[in-house]
Amino acid sequence: SAYEGEESSSIADDFDIFVCAPGLGALDLLKDESMMPIRGQLISVEAPWVKHLYAYQQDENTLRYIIPSNDIVTNEAIHNDARYVIIFESLVNDVVLGGSFQVGEWDVAIDPEITKEIMDDCSEIIPSLRHAKKLDEWAGLRPGRPCVRLEYEKLELDSGKKIPVVYDYGHGGAGITLHWGCGISAANL
Repeated sequence: SAYEGEESSSIADDFDIFVCAPGLGALDLLKDESMMPIRGQLISVEAPWVKHLYAYQQDENTLRYIIPSNDIVTNEAIHNDARYVIIFESLVNDVVLGGSFQVGEWDVAIDPEITKEIMDDCSEIIPSLRHAKKLDEWAGLRPGRPCVRLEYEKLELDSGKKIPVVYDYGHGGAGITLHWGCGISAANL
């Protein structure tokens, strides 16, 4: 980008408002020591028969989900005791199975044991997934924090210009569910 390597204060001089959503970059950019990686591992399978999203909490530390990719629209949500099932409708062939939630883990290498656990757990919900063709698997880092930082401040730049800054980061593994509300809240700040 045109601003690569520049200080954020010199970038902000060119704008009327600055939205800071750096993810894990908040460790370096903002010196936010409360940031931590949350490792997640996922599998993509070919399963055109799966048309709904399922998310369920297996136990206190394990959240599993089955998500048909793209073109997802809300259908309904069901609450059944401690197990949450959220159903969406989709019209695609590939399905994402997940996942893992490893706080403080920086390693993004695929862990075959976690792959097996995800496949086994998701296949308990939809047994036909045992025969689905694996398309891909990957691991990545979510930007974790004890709580989301969603704040507004007026920052005085070196140039003397005062600019509104909105901070919105630290959603961890909940970005897909929190982004709507956080986006609206950030816009209202």
